[in-house]
Amino acid sequence: MERPLTIALAQSVFQLGDVSYNLANIVNLIREAADNNADIVIFPELCFTGYQMDVLGSKVHSLSDLWQDRIEQAIQEVTAECGIYAIVGQAVRRGRHFVNAARLFDRNGILVGEYCKNFIFEKEKQFFKPHNQLPVFDTDFGKAGILICYDIGFPETARALALAGAEVIFIIASWRAQDEHAWNLNVASRALENQCFTAAVNHAGQYDGLCLFGRSMVVAPDGRPVLQLAYDRQMLGICTIDINDISRIRREIGYLSDLKASGRTFTQVMK
Repeated sequence: MERPLTIALAQSVFQLGDVSYNLANIVNLIREAADNNADIVIFPELCFTGYQMDVLGSKVHSLSDLWQDRIEQAIQEVTAECGIYAIVGQAVRRGRHFVNAARLFDRNGILVGEYCKNFIFEKEKQFFKPHNQLPVFDTDFGKAGILICYDIGFPETARALALAGAEVIFIIASWRAQDEHAWNLNVASRALENQCFTAAVNHAGQYDGLCLFGRSMVVAPDGRPVLQLAYDRQMLGICTIDINDISRIRREIGYLSDLKASGRTFTQVMK
């Protein structure tokens, strides 16, 4: 018996610092995904403010504070209206500090969970604090994990999620064009070595010398691409996967079962 899941990758081009424009674009893309019968739509990292830390600087904080409530209300309303899950990337205040977060809304518009980036890349360290948790979320389609951009360069993150039961790992990113080869390798490798699906969405566009190239993708548990989007343009890509492919592939090659049987995980819990 199949367990179908229709995933929409919202590979968006943002207006840097224009939260009003970006929020309207995101709401429209959620509706378009729902019109195409998607179960979940995922957006890139920091999708409301855009990503270019050399230009945004601390404005990422002030804009997030100013728009936090309006963003949450808008996403709650549209996901409930459309009956669709959504993952959006935004800066979120935690006391005196900010985290780079991915927020999961369910079909009823409820904020059911949040993942905060564990590994902070280069100049982001000036604006965000790293987190130290790797939650797995229960959904009506199965167990889901979330990673953000640079996290996927650390195989231990995805391995911890898989060992905790994640069947699909959603990845939201602002990945640079000069590292496109690493994007393709990392997204596919995290799927293959953990024998789960990865669904990764990247920004597109040119931002003051920073090229975010798109090429968002969904990869099957055997490492084969199911879907890959175009280079450097906004588009909504949709595909349907069968989550039961995971158990079939794991029966054929026992990476995780043999690892568990060995008693060695090679994964140090991050604290």
